[in-house]
Amino acid sequence: MLLVLLLYAFYGKDANSAPCSFRIEGSKGIIRSPRSESIDTNCSWLITAPLNHSIFVTFATFQLYYKADGELDKETTRLQVWDGDDEYATSLGIFSGTKRPFSLQSSGSNLFLRLIVDLDALLCNFEGTYVSMTTKDCEADRCSGHGSLVGGKMKNDFSCRFPANIFKCAPTIATDMILRENKIRELPENSFHYMGMLRLLDLSWNKIRRLSSDVFRDLTELRELKLGVNKLDGLPDGIFSTLSNLQILDIASNQIQKLPKGILTNVITLQQLDLQRNLIESLPAGIFDSLKSLSYLNLLGNKISILPPGVFRNLKD
Repeated sequence: MLLVLLLYAFYGKDANSAPCSFRIEGSKGIIRSPRSESIDTNCSWLITAPLNHSIFVTFATFQLYYKADGELDKETTRLQVWDGDDEYATSLGIFSGTKRPFSLQSSGSNLFLRLIVDLDALLCNFEGTYVSMTTKDCEADRCSGHGSLVGGKMKNDFSCRFPANIFKCAPTIATDMILRENKIRELPENSFHYMGMLRLLDLSWNKIRRLSSDVFRDLTELRELKLGVNKLDGLPDGIFSTLSNLQILDIASNQIQKLPKGILTNVITLQQLDLQRNLIESLPAGIFDSLKSLSYLNLLGNKISILPPGVFRNLKD
């Protein structure tokens, strides 16, 4: 038994009475996937907003499990989204598997979605809401991107020009976010709250002086974090505590004087750590004990005169 996508508008006719192809013009609505007896499904729908509006879709639940062997091909269960009125428009992304809550936004007044459920799908379950919103707050050309399916792997790339409200308007499906050399001085506490799909975040060559302990808490998929060449004079306890998949951390060329003892405890997957050209005078005992995968450590250009006994004991040769 598989699940079929149905769309119900907050106001309007129940979509269950129509074929699996929908044209929606309401200002808001719900997307959900109740159970169905169908074994093969290809559903699509076109959402149209008023002139000078864009469409903002948020998926609170998203589970699309494909073939048991993990192969991702043209027959795989997936949701594809285009920034326009058909599948010839710019692709906004191709989605499958289990996702944290995420959002999509069109650049214009149309958004086209297609759900393909493969015969061997294990689970198809998701629910989200959409609303239309004026485009004056988030200019359409601030961020652009595309989704692709290459060699059995999905990738959603975005590049952004930096406006004052970038953290409000950036696409939440982005996997890479590069904000270097933008004269950023501070990051709001919830800057990346809906960007749980990020794998690379580059904030280097800015003017950031302080970071809150919760600023990166939602980036559980992050692999690479670049904070080099800023004006950081310290790091709060717990700032990296939720980055359980982090592999590369660059904090070089700042003004950090000391490191909290447990700041690296939870980043057990870390492979590269760059702390060069700071003002560090000493290292807490056991600071590297959990970093069993660390293969690169750079402490050059600091003011360290004495090292705690055994501080490098658990590191690779």
